[in-house]
Formats: sequence, structure tokens, C-alpha cells
Amino acid sequence: MMQGSWNAEGRPREIAEIVGQPEFTKDAKGWIENDSYPEALFFVGPPGTGKTSAARVIGMTMLGEGYDCDFYECNASDDRGIDFIRNVLKTIAQTSPHISERKVILLDEADGLTPAAQDAARQIVENNTKNCLFIFTANDGSKVRKAIQSRCVTYLFKPVDVIEGSEHLRNVCKKVMVPHSVLLTWNEFFPRLVRQMNGDLRACVNMLEALNPYEDALERKIGDLGMISKASMSSLTS
Repeated sequence: MMQGSWNAEGRPREIAEIVGQPEFTKDAKGWIENDSYPEALFFVGPPGTGKTSAARVIGMTMLGEGYDCDFYECNASDDRGIDFIRNVLKTIAQTSPHISERKVILLDEADGLTPAAQDAARQIVENNTKNCLFIFTANDGSKVRKAIQSRCVTYLFKPVDVIEGSEHLRNVCKKVMVPHSVLLTWNEFFPRLVRQMNGDLRACVNMLEALNPYEDALERKIGDLGMISKASMSSLTS
């Protein structure tokens, strides 16, 4: 079996590979065909629904060969203060692209930015849309200021359904070379796993990666999860 992160191996590289977000993928295909992208995007939804992956795919398709030097990703939960926005993000936004016509700047988990940092980020977006496409992501959209949201095309990323989620898990397992006999058995339990994880595909893949590659490993794990869930519910209602 292949070594390394299974989520990294299963990450989409093209719009068509993005799972379970039809409104976004339909619009994104139009941007690519017309070579015309919005000024700013806002992806909001629960963890594991593909927000960050979608932002990276937009960067890849828009920038092409310029992706490595004109795509900037900042995790706002780590760099959440106004100093980072004013001293780092502002410089990145104002500097000319190396190869591309516009840069792509991803502010991941923007709901982690302080209110002052969000105000500063809004001003940077307003002044640099000709130079940059800004993409904000958030698990909790209510924590991102309306002044930022109003400047973005917003997409709600929903938990992936069991059919598309199961197909994604099959594809990941094939990419990381899970033995065929194991995959045949696991396949039966993929819908239950997706449902158990509330459509969080990242959590599903992490669980699969942690299993020993035996036929009954997933069935046993799902059974354990069910027991934990029932025990938790009993403690809440007692």
C-alpha cells in the first residue's frame, strides 16, 4: 500500500473531481470556460466538505503554471491578528504576480480572524481585486463580517451524501492501493461510514487510513462507533 496521507492522495486536482457541491462546480466550469473569475469567493460549511480543496483547485485551474508562485494560502486560525493582515497579507496582495495576470489568495478558516483583522482584510480586498482573487473559507459563516461576505460570491458547502461519499472513498482506496479483496468488503460499509461521520469525508478517509488492511476491520470499527454513540446517548438521557 502507498505511504503518505490518504487525504492528500484523494484530493481533487480538477473541478470535475470535487464531490457533492454541484452549484459550485457548475459555476466554476463556467469561469474556466470563459476565463473570467469573480473578484472574491466565500466558501462556508462544516469541516470535511471540501472548501479548502475547492479553493486549491480554483488556484490550479486559474493559474496553471503560475500556481506554485502565485497561489498563497494562509490559515486564519493561526495568523488571526491585525498585524498579520497589515504586514503580510497586504504586501502579498499589493505585489505584482510572478507569472499570472492575478494571484489567488486563500484565507482558510477566516472565521478565526479577529474583528479588527477582518476589517483590515476587507480594505485589502476592496483595493486589490484587479491584482488578486481572494477566497475565504469558514466553518461558521456568522463569525465573518457581512462587509466581507457582501464582496464575495458565496457558496454553501453541504455534507456529502452517502452515494457520492462512498464513491469518493472507493476512489481514494484505489489510489492508495488498498488490496482488492479488502476493498470489496469495505465497500459494503462505506455508506454507513459516511452517514456516521455526517458527510465529513476527511474524517472518513482518516479513519480508513488508521485501520489495519483486513477485510473485517471497517465493519468492526463501525460497530465500535455505534456502541460509543449509544453509550453517549444513554449518558445524556440518564
